[in-house]
Amino acid sequence: MNELVSVIIPIYNAGQYLGKCLDSITSQTYTELEIILINDGSSDDSGAICKSYADKDARIKYIEKENEGQSITRNRGIDEAKGKYLYFMDSDDYVEAHFIEKAISSMKNNNADVTIYNYYHVYDGDKAVEERAFEEGVYSLSEASDRLKFILNVFLPYKCGFEVWNRIYDADTIRKNNLRFPVFKPVIGEDVCFNFLYFLCAEKAVVSNERFYYYVQNENSTIAQNKGILQLNRYNEISKIGYEFIRNRQKLKDLDKNYSLVHILLVYHELMHYGLKQSKEPLKQIVDKEYFRNAIKIGPVSIFTAIKNMGIARGLKYSIYGLYYKLAL
Repeated sequence: MNELVSVIIPIYNAGQYLGKCLDSITSQTYTELEIILINDGSSDDSGAICKSYADKDARIKYIEKENEGQSITRNRGIDEAKGKYLYFMDSDDYVEAHFIEKAISSMKNNNADVTIYNYYHVYDGDKAVEERAFEEGVYSLSEASDRLKFILNVFLPYKCGFEVWNRIYDADTIRKNNLRFPVFKPVIGEDVCFNFLYFLCAEKAVVSNERFYYYVQNENSTIAQNKGILQLNRYNEISKIGYEFIRNRQKLKDLDKNYSLVHILLVYHELMHYGLKQSKEPLKQIVDKEYFRNAIKIGPVSIFTAIKNMGIARGLKYSIYGLYYKLAL
């Protein structure tokens, strides 16, 4: 018998897209599903749509609650879930029918804690476009050195994405480490933070460049509305959360001494849009300057470690950038 997969879908005023989303998940070739629909205080017809699907499919569990935001809603889903595997889907997107079957097969065949796939961007209603490629591979994260290399060379350079909806997670890894989505205001960076913490706990990850998920570009999304300095401050905040997470876990202590590399690559995601010299102005707008400065430790040992883990070109580049960022503050 197949193990149960809990599909968690937060819903807020998604009536325009919800039917296509739910059709794609209820028609999965992998049928051992628990589909948790959580209505986060919608004011449109989302609730009625959810109820109509729940009436037809016994696998659907429908929950209504007051509006609290996507992170709290997803966390409610984690608490409700009974499955061996967890999948977080967005209510305005859709997936191929064999997505979950392929992912679970990959998880089992590789004894992995997470399987990650690429995705399509959908523009103008139905135009599916392939954009960035992922770095395919089976990655062991059991040793601190391997975990650091994966974070520096695959995760943070966006070679496996930052999203949660294009991957299947091992539920026990989430439960035993008490992983939850952070509640950020404004809403930006929750997926990055959750995945970062998950990779600090997982033992093995599989990354594929196959595309099964359709990410619908919605002009009203919170991601589209929040950019720039907000994102820079958020990545600084995520860095601090990750650092505290590492310091409180004995098995991750080896990452502590190399954490400045992680910090530099996190904040670089926003600062790269400015160029090196132009990054001075946004750096002045960082709120938690004390943490930012303390997180960057550049010296002969750190430069050697950067080169060892990222190669000569990237190692030197990010060491120079990190030193400039610290001095510019």
